[in-house]
Amino acid sequence: MCIRDSYIAWGIAAIFAVAIVCLYSRIKLAIAVVKCAAMFVNDCWSSLVVPPVVLILVLFHICWLFIVGVYIYSIGEIDPKSNAVIRPLILDSKTKYYLYFHIFGCFWNIALSLAFCEFILASACAIWYFQRQDKPFYILPSIKRAIFNHLGSLAFGSFILAIVWTVKLWLEYLAEQSRQAHNQVTEFIFRVLSYCVSCFERFIKFLNKNAYIQIAIQGKSFCESAAAALSLMIRNAVRFGVTSGLGEIFVFIGKALITAGAAAGGYFYVTKADIRHQISSPILPTIAFIIVGYVIADLFMTVYSMSVDTVLQCFLVDEEAHDGRATNAPGDLKNILEDNQKS
Repeated sequence: MCIRDSYIAWGIAAIFAVAIVCLYSRIKLAIAVVKCAAMFVNDCWSSLVVPPVVLILVLFHICWLFIVGVYIYSIGEIDPKSNAVIRPLILDSKTKYYLYFHIFGCFWNIALSLAFCEFILASACAIWYFQRQDKPFYILPSIKRAIFNHLGSLAFGSFILAIVWTVKLWLEYLAEQSRQAHNQVTEFIFRVLSYCVSCFERFIKFLNKNAYIQIAIQGKSFCESAAAALSLMIRNAVRFGVTSGLGEIFVFIGKALITAGAAAGGYFYVTKADIRHQISSPILPTIAFIIVGYVIADLFMTVYSMSVDTVLQCFLVDEEAHDGRATNAPGDLKNILEDNQKS
């Protein structure tokens, strides 16, 4: 058994070694892209403010969704036929339409807020890539572009995502109704359909993200940008795959380190500081520090992840526009391109 396991381990190691050798130039490009993304975050520190502001907007829309939804639902009349302690409300068709419209509108506002976040970060990174300046004012021009130049494209992309969210919620509601009616067949069908819609939702998020990057780079409409992004990814599938994989690894490591640092710092604070006598157990405060640390890490690494994707697309667009020479690329990317051309 041990000899067989060792052979399997050596085989996997050999496969990884061959993959690294074959993808050496792509891995070098991915590392350079990751370095340039870090350079952008360092030069444009104001980009770190964008995700927290958008998070506040999203939380506001979520609160608005529940508060106004409760008020609309309360318009209904109490069911006189029910003998339950808490009797349900009966809604007429007009009130139901009001409720559906309110839910869809809140979904659309949430999706639009997320679209603003992605576009502003992508636009700031694209301006940094093509028009590096001594004074790093990249966020305010990006906000201006989002509002006055590309609001329709962002609204259209978020509209598609809001429709997907609404369909997914509707299928979950039908599955729950089927469960309460003890109809396992229809419940299974609706669960499967909901899972398919969830997969489609991930594709739409991926498509929207790359379309917003193309809008930030070339300033075209949503449909043209989505088609351009898909075409660019197909032509450079290996580069995208390696860079995205390496970027996800760095994002995961960053989130883990920030969360672990916050947990360790919080634990030592509550156990070593003067307040340790006022706390019976450090478990709950440490869990709170973990949650806060993860939220901060997720907000920070959102900027970093978006920067990696934007830098890569900027580099590929720059390279194709200048016959294989990325004239606007930062030093690391340009050096790698020159080395590849020499070899």
